[in-house]
Amino acid sequence: MEEKTLVIPDLGGHASSRVIEVIVSPGDTVSEDQGLITLESDKASMEIPAEDHGVVHKVLVSVGDEVAVGDPFIIIQCVQEDNHKPVKEVAVQPKSVPEVIRKKELVVSQQGQIKAGPFVRRIAREMSINLDTVSGSGPSGQITVNDIKHFLQKNNAQISEIKVPLEAIGLVSDESMTRIQVLASNHLQSVWQQVPQVTQHHEVDITELDVLRAKHKAFCKQQGANLTILPIVMKVLGRLIPEHHAFNRIWAGDDKYWLRTTTHISFAVETPQGLCVPVVHNVNEKDIMVLAKEIHQLSDRARQNKLSKADIQGGSMSISSLGAIGGGHFTPIINAPECAILGIAKAQWKPTVVGKKIVPRYMMPVSLSYDHRLIDGAQAARMIVALQLNLESLVKDAGDELLAYI
Repeated sequence: MEEKTLVIPDLGGHASSRVIEVIVSPGDTVSEDQGLITLESDKASMEIPAEDHGVVHKVLVSVGDEVAVGDPFIIIQCVQEDNHKPVKEVAVQPKSVPEVIRKKELVVSQQGQIKAGPFVRRIAREMSINLDTVSGSGPSGQITVNDIKHFLQKNNAQISEIKVPLEAIGLVSDESMTRIQVLASNHLQSVWQQVPQVTQHHEVDITELDVLRAKHKAFCKQQGANLTILPIVMKVLGRLIPEHHAFNRIWAGDDKYWLRTTTHISFAVETPQGLCVPVVHNVNEKDIMVLAKEIHQLSDRARQNKLSKADIQGGSMSISSLGAIGGGHFTPIINAPECAILGIAKAQWKPTVVGKKIVPRYMMPVSLSYDHRLIDGAQAARMIVALQLNLESLVKDAGDELLAYI
């Protein structure tokens, strides 16, 4: 057999590239145009194919090596096509190396039988996915990005629960979760695994607003409602969502989303059965007094386990208020298919710089979690800043007509 040393070709002006995958090993039979190694430059990754039929004699590079145009990377023993006899390919087993190192390398498989582009191979390498276990839906069985997504979703669904040996924790009592707790835990686990969530934290000065709220609290209670900060924040969000329309999006899958034409806002309620999230509909059309009454009524129905199907569907986003309990900023989990959730924590007196003076101000922590597929960081920042500015100017905008503010 004639030996041929292959060298790194011109990759379009890149001075050097890094080897991110070695596809073959010594002894492997390769055919013309079959991938041998994958290189990554600062702009792209690409496979370097074989030029002829042959058998790999020696691999001269390893994953992580920096190579330049003209560097030798593999020696092939060429086989003439008319004399070429099929040779049974042998799957290359992953080397026995520490897990931390293995995760940096693409799992090696029978590359002659797998059809996948460099980008898909790169995703598989970074996520430690063996492409042998992924079914391809592309032309001639090629593995696509969607195939990787479906593989991960299926795999996540089959992850077994962590088992804790009883002898390790001593005496326990056997407790069962309520139906609501089971539904909520399964839903939250699914959302956490499938929705890329980011949380933006901020603070709102509600010093004057809280004084105004306290002024109207007694009258509101006479009308069968409780004037907490929740209906006030809900009203402001109801005015902002139509302006910040990204917060009315729903992920539809297949790189699409739907845009709601209504503004419904959910809120979290703690009940003996578990956490419920009823929905107040058409928030943008209702004043604060009406919202306070609906929140009170929905909360009562939730605690009595009397919520209807319509009471828990259609929310644009949610509010989770822990103001009555305490604590600071937190990262609430999105209640999908909604695209965002606002967390409100207990306001505290803090020394704050106003002008050139340090004065005590009543500051309320807020935390906005959002689906990063639907909402960009800049859009989320604009929303939370707008929320702050609108709440801080509400005393001026509404005055003694706070309850009628629409």
